[in-house]
Amino acid sequence: MKYKGFYKKDIHKRIEILKQDDKYDESLDIALSSNIYDHLIENAISVFEIPLGVVPEVMINQKKYTIPMATEESSVIAAANHGSKIINQNGGVSAYVKSSLLRGEIIFANPNNKQKLIEYIEMNHSLLIELSKEAHPSIVKRGGGVKDIKIRDLNKFLIVDVLMDTQEAMGANMMNTVLEALASHLTQSTGESVLMAILSNHNPESLVSANVKINPNSLKGGMNTAKKIALSSELAHIDPYRCATHNKGIMNGIDAVVLASGNDTRAVNAGIYTYHSNRPFTHWKLEDDFLHGEITIPLTIGTVGGAISIHPKAKLFKKISHYENKHNLMEMIASIGLIQNFAALYALNTDGIQKGHMSLHAKNILLSINCPEEILEQATRELLNSKTINTETAKAIVKKLMP
Repeated sequence: MKYKGFYKKDIHKRIEILKQDDKYDESLDIALSSNIYDHLIENAISVFEIPLGVVPEVMINQKKYTIPMATEESSVIAAANHGSKIINQNGGVSAYVKSSLLRGEIIFANPNNKQKLIEYIEMNHSLLIELSKEAHPSIVKRGGGVKDIKIRDLNKFLIVDVLMDTQEAMGANMMNTVLEALASHLTQSTGESVLMAILSNHNPESLVSANVKINPNSLKGGMNTAKKIALSSELAHIDPYRCATHNKGIMNGIDAVVLASGNDTRAVNAGIYTYHSNRPFTHWKLEDDFLHGEITIPLTIGTVGGAISIHPKAKLFKKISHYENKHNLMEMIASIGLIQNFAALYALNTDGIQKGHMSLHAKNILLSINCPEEILEQATRELLNSKTINTETAKAIVKKLMP
């Protein structure tokens, strides 16, 4: 019950509650120092800060997690929190990783003798696997490494696909190292010229699924609301304009968790959108008088390496979420995406999307005009009750409330 009314508590009390559960460390909640960010990117001059919040007690596979989210958008965390409470009442989210391999490509353009090149690769499959191990032996020692090599013939292009288990790392650097070693060998052995050798951000071999089963009796409006949510999902599958907004709402949650964890949001976005080819990422349906929701997405993320290992806030994410490994983190990200989608569809089909959003919007307007903290809550209530919620009205309210 300690997380009840968490959003009503001040920042210090929230932190104290996290401390009690061993989910917080002051030494990690620090500004990013220049000696770190100057090495993370080129031409660094400063940092651009985004608020970091948490969704407490998200039940995934019968275990509760506190999940940090980094976002500048009002109501995203509030919606995820509200959605997770309803889903928790229904047994929480079930999530599992189907596979987690990274794909890389060695690409030949207009090879002189395509058939001979194909025959060499097929006959020397085991040799190429061994060469990949020599190129990056450390990942092999940890149980990972290249698991398969395949060929795709795209007319003028012949593509050699390399599938690698990168263990806890996202694996971009190790994949590219292996690809370049294999490309060099293939060039020397066949005389063919390689166009490029690079990892792919389209990874249907790295999939995670999450699903929920909701009793309509736990929803405002009951079965009628459940039917509307299923219809809204159906609409997203046939209307591209609705689909775009449907998916954007899902990414509100996914991006916020990926960013907070120190992972690459652009790689995740590229992979998910390519995999679903402009189709909805989730599906909701009524079955046996229950509302069922499901999401399956590709995720190429890591728990070590890059910014994850040196950014203090990425380390703080680990402390707060207590994720155990990459698969566990993948499950968290997919679960938040599904929860975020449920929260949006639930709001759209009950109170409307603006009810919660406008409260935060009104407060942001007041903060933008430097409303004093001591009158902020009262000013917010008055602004929400006014006919027009804008800066001019906010200034008038602050002027009236000031002593």
